[in-house]
Amino acid sequence: MNQLLGPGVVLTEVLCASYVLLLHQPQKAYFPLRFLCSIAVCYLSLILWLIPGNEFSNMMKYFTIYLLVFLSILACMKFTATDALYWWLAGMIMQHATYSITFLCSRLISSLFYSLPFLILLNIIVCLFEYFFIERKLRGNYNFKKNYRQTLLVTIAILGTTVVLNSSKDIFSNGNDPALTIITSIYSLICCVFAMMTLMGNFQKNRLENELVIVEQLWNNEQKQFEASKQNVEMLNMYCHDLKHLLTMMKERNSTDEFIGEVTNALSVFDAMKTTGNHALDVILTEKSLICKQKEIKLTCMADGKQLAFMQTTDLYSIFGNLLNNSIEAALKVTNPEKRIIALIVDKANGFVRIHIENFFCGKIQYMDGMPQTSKPNSEYHGYGLKSIKYMLDHYHGNISFEVMDDIFCVNIIIPIP
Repeated sequence: MNQLLGPGVVLTEVLCASYVLLLHQPQKAYFPLRFLCSIAVCYLSLILWLIPGNEFSNMMKYFTIYLLVFLSILACMKFTATDALYWWLAGMIMQHATYSITFLCSRLISSLFYSLPFLILLNIIVCLFEYFFIERKLRGNYNFKKNYRQTLLVTIAILGTTVVLNSSKDIFSNGNDPALTIITSIYSLICCVFAMMTLMGNFQKNRLENELVIVEQLWNNEQKQFEASKQNVEMLNMYCHDLKHLLTMMKERNSTDEFIGEVTNALSVFDAMKTTGNHALDVILTEKSLICKQKEIKLTCMADGKQLAFMQTTDLYSIFGNLLNNSIEAALKVTNPEKRIIALIVDKANGFVRIHIENFFCGKIQYMDGMPQTSKPNSEYHGYGLKSIKYMLDHYHGNISFEVMDDIFCVNIIIPIP
């Protein structure tokens, strides 16, 4: 049974390395049953090592168990063959890196050669590394659309070369050249690092491309919403003007003062036109002022809209619309009515337009890559407002930063004036 120890360790490492990466990936129905059956098939394949063979046949046996692990992923997870191949390659790379580290350490310290405590400790460290530095950043179901063939070919070539070299090193050295083993292990480890960087770079690229598509869709929707809001605000102010003219006529004809006062007060809610010197900003602030009035939120504004004349109308609507929407959502969660306040400042300083907005909030703000994360459920469908703002600011070489002071959340934006 000793001949099963090496292949059994390799199989266990491949399975652990692969399925740690798949912890939060979409699973097929009856996943536990599928998982147990596929794992059982993988371990049953170890009986192949009971059949005598040479180095070449042993290499084929290893490729057999690698293939069974791939089929296990395909059978258990809601993946296409391409997606399954990506994740399988990632698991294989991590396993092979572990294998290279094991052999490197065993040549440096002979007592570590196939030491069970050392193998367990090393694999725990690798799995924890996978979880905290890879898996948590790659949660979500990604569909690979571009450059996946090139990435696959490069990764397979790198991994295949290192596997063949490691498997055949004992043939060339007859087990008597520890220097060759050390060099080969170091080379394999370096190749694994580069192969993993290639895979993860493609993951990141696809994620960013997907987010960019969503942001562009949001921007297009905001363009349409701005035109609708502009028409609504202009219509409201037209009605207000006509009704106020009617009230003036009624007052001249000695209508009831109480009735006139009540109607005038009611109309003041709609007569919320802001004048900042920028028509687009006026429309946005008027619309949001009406929402704040309805939701009993106090919106204070000191804005020099003329400083924003160089920006496109739709970009202004996207930036200020998202900023005010986020502030309104945060203010609604504040239980103290006196703290339901939003303050907006737009001014010029040292050749830059400065946009500052602050509001009270409750709870805790989590950050990822320097951006506050949404507190809404189904975060994959939310949290793109600030990303949309950053996307717009990049066109103007602007910068956005965030600050928390006790229970006040502040957003600061600076944009160079052309």
